[in-house]
Amino acid sequence: MKHLSDLFEKYKKNLKAPQASVERIVLRVIKEQLSISLEPTQITYNPPTRTVVIKAPSIIKTEITKHRAVVLTALQTELGVQNAPTELL
Repeated sequence: MKHLSDLFEKYKKNLKAPQASVERIVLRVIKEQLSISLEPTQITYNPPTRTVVIKAPSIIKTEITKHRAVVLTALQTELGVQNAPTELL
């Protein structure tokens, strides 16, 4: 007998997190990890390349990229390896 979760296995492999959801989670993770508040218009996520572009003043952007590893690790735990961004620009 199959378990109900087995029926959705192929969808788990193929479905990606929506762009807006990833952007909201990126904003939340940056705020929690680095105590930096950004506006939703300052973050853009490109799903095919899995890249997050930060459009903020250079001092804020430098601080975020300095802690890139911490932010990306937190995003992987939140979204999973398949859905998490791989690059912060």
